[in-house]
Amino acid sequence: MLSYARGIVPSGSGVTLNDSDALILRTEQKIIEGLSTRDVEIIDLVQAQSMASSTAGDLLQLWNELNPLHEKFVHSENLVSDRSNPATAATMIATLLFSIYHPSAWSQKQDRSTRNHQALALPKPSRPVPEVLLQWLAAFHEPGYDIVSSVEEAGGQYCRVEEFWDGVMTSLIRGNFARVMTFLKDADFGESAEEYTNPQLDYINEGVELMLQLIESCPALTSGDWDIKGPAWAIFRRKVIKARQEFRKLLGADRGDDMGQSQLSFSLSVASRQAESRLPQDISETLIDMCNIMLGHTDTILNSSFDWVEAVLAMTIWWDGEDEPVEELGKSMRQSRAGSPRAQKRARQSRAVDVTPTLAYRQRLAESLDYVVNETELADSIDYNDPLQVAVGCVFESQMEGVVSLVQTFSLSIATSITEVGAMAGWLSESSLRPNGLDENDLMVLSYANHSPNIHLKDMAIATYARQVSSRELIKGTELSNSTELSNSTELSNSTELSNSTEGWDFALGLIARMDDPVAMSENAAMILDNLSLTTGGRVDKVLQTCTELGLTDQAANIAERYAEHLAESGASYGDSLFYYSRAHKSDNLKRVLHALITFSVVQSAAYPPKNALDATLADLLRSPLKAIRALRATDFEAGQYLALYLSGYATIRNFYEARDAPDEEFGDGDVDIEVARRKKAATALVAAINSAVDSIRGGIYNPAAEHIVPVENLLVLLGEALAFISLPKQVLTFADLTTLLKAVEDLETVPSNIYERCEASFRAALKNSQASGTSSPYETLKQSISNLTTASSQFSIIDKDMLNSMVLEPPSNEGSGVLVHVPIQRKWDWRKGLTEHSTSREVLKILRLGLARELARSWVDVMGPL
Repeated sequence: MLSYARGIVPSGSGVTLNDSDALILRTEQKIIEGLSTRDVEIIDLVQAQSMASSTAGDLLQLWNELNPLHEKFVHSENLVSDRSNPATAATMIATLLFSIYHPSAWSQKQDRSTRNHQALALPKPSRPVPEVLLQWLAAFHEPGYDIVSSVEEAGGQYCRVEEFWDGVMTSLIRGNFARVMTFLKDADFGESAEEYTNPQLDYINEGVELMLQLIESCPALTSGDWDIKGPAWAIFRRKVIKARQEFRKLLGADRGDDMGQSQLSFSLSVASRQAESRLPQDISETLIDMCNIMLGHTDTILNSSFDWVEAVLAMTIWWDGEDEPVEELGKSMRQSRAGSPRAQKRARQSRAVDVTPTLAYRQRLAESLDYVVNETELADSIDYNDPLQVAVGCVFESQMEGVVSLVQTFSLSIATSITEVGAMAGWLSESSLRPNGLDENDLMVLSYANHSPNIHLKDMAIATYARQVSSRELIKGTELSNSTELSNSTELSNSTELSNSTEGWDFALGLIARMDDPVAMSENAAMILDNLSLTTGGRVDKVLQTCTELGLTDQAANIAERYAEHLAESGASYGDSLFYYSRAHKSDNLKRVLHALITFSVVQSAAYPPKNALDATLADLLRSPLKAIRALRATDFEAGQYLALYLSGYATIRNFYEARDAPDEEFGDGDVDIEVARRKKAATALVAAINSAVDSIRGGIYNPAAEHIVPVENLLVLLGEALAFISLPKQVLTFADLTTLLKAVEDLETVPSNIYERCEASFRAALKNSQASGTSSPYETLKQSISNLTTASSQFSIIDKDMLNSMVLEPPSNEGSGVLVHVPIQRKWDWRKGLTEHSTSREVLKILRLGLARELARSWVDVMGPL
């Protein structure tokens, strides 16, 4: 059957997601509840199988509730489903599969109070496989229903219906003993069209009564025991054999057992024998056939079956458990096998069906299918182009690849759940061949060629399902509450999950997180997220939270980086770009943005962006850095460390400019020297920034590995800012400040020429900015200055033209519509005042060195007093 399955679902063919939102969400809920092992330690395979069996039961109940198969399809002559709802076919196949592997899973009355963690301690007793197979036939495939109905409609005197015995045999082969007894008890053969004689009627009634007594002693009726391979049925089969002998005696055929060949050849013709027999031959043969069915005789079962599905299942249902080939039971058996030496020897040995019953029944199904296909005319009833019939055949052969690939054409959620339950239970084997239905791209995504020649069916199914469901924008939980059929369901009304909707990508990531191959998991998650539009911080936060919860740390970092780059390029929110670069653990990108903001600030000698243009996140980071970083550390400690380290440099630069330009009232009332207070606060921040900028050139030697939070390229401009703190009426620089500044000047003047050139480029940009036309906006002058800076030195390491164009926004068309606004910068002082565009950096450093020397001498005088 596998080859036919591959023909129906050829390599490279795609499947689509047809499942309803209700089916998707409620199936996922059952899988998470049933197969989650986070709170349960799986010790051995028995516990895993118990968990899988319990979950299979929950799923079957759900699927049969959501996808009921209408009676007209059940009673069809062929195995069919509702094409308008493909999930009915998937439900049919899944029910059969789980019934075979987990006989206790499917029950008309299931106890939903026992959860999976309780089941681990005490597995539910398994139901006999024949019982669940009969239940499956009754629920999904009953082709002889019209015959049975025609007999039932007679309302007594059933034998007047021409198809009476067909109705009896159909009922019996399906294990409906109650209906068989009803038909036989109320047959009223006196009203039969055959017009039996009174002696024949007596014998008929005697034979029917014998059959009724036999059936009444059946374990299925006496104790509800459908373990046909078990000891109770072994005793019952002895009664069946004895009853069959009695039926032959009533026919008169038993005499042939003791007659030789010559005597048999001399016997009367069939017509004469029937005329002289005590029991009519047609009735006697039917009663004998009934016995043969209960004994599991292949020929009789095949002759009484409507199609190949019923035949294969019946040959398995009525199997006595003996390790004999199917074809052996097809031979006419006149003697009880129980009395033969071979049978007695087997009786002393353990049978496979007693040790591993479900495995033995699966083998029996495969053998029965092989016999039906190759040895009987029922093979002609198989439609090898019908995915439903081929899928059922694959179930009979335990061909999981074929089952999964075909069920996927009906329902991706059900197909994937089958693989997850099978993987947990251990019966979903890995395919030894190249997986069906995958093209080269699929194999690459699942790392088929590079990692393992055997790709797990579970991972293949999850990958396919995840790709399809991720394209569904929203899976609506509200659809469940709109279902009229399920509105009265206790389970539905008690569920807190069903009212929740989820986005397709979110649902897909949850699926991918359950893949076994970590490489395939990572690549599939990346594929889903790469196609995801990241337009809002809320969505990105949700993606990051989902990835973190699912353990997809690499994907979380990639998403954070993508969104940070988007924000940095658009300039819409520098604070968020810093936050998400930190979440991505991209320290270089984080420094790149912060260093650019520092450069913008020092070039225009003002905080950038201005205070009234700060985005909310950046404003929070600057206003309450400890609180903001603490919150980030709670989610991602390493990200919090990154942000805390690198943000301090930019915050210090802003503190300097904001202290310089702050309103007077921020420095106290009239009793305080406001100007001194302002300059002291500004000087503290400036010296700290200079001390950081000089870290990489200590001693005049450039150390590229030195960690610095203020780029050295801005050192020359920052030293220029220090000009405002010398030669003041009241000294504001401390002795330590003065020595720090003198060391910085000395280190800068002795650095390699290429480093100094980069500092010179920033210095020139700052002077250019101060000399801009008064009619130009702050945006235009800043952009022009930075543009000149990027062309002045090809080695400038912090900012280039592309970054300039991406990070500096166009000015808004009206107030409040953008980040930057046309507000003139009000500086309390500007170190560039008095300098021209032609002033050199060496001149500035000479002035600063001289001023610092004087301030240092002044400090000595204040401490030591005049000489």
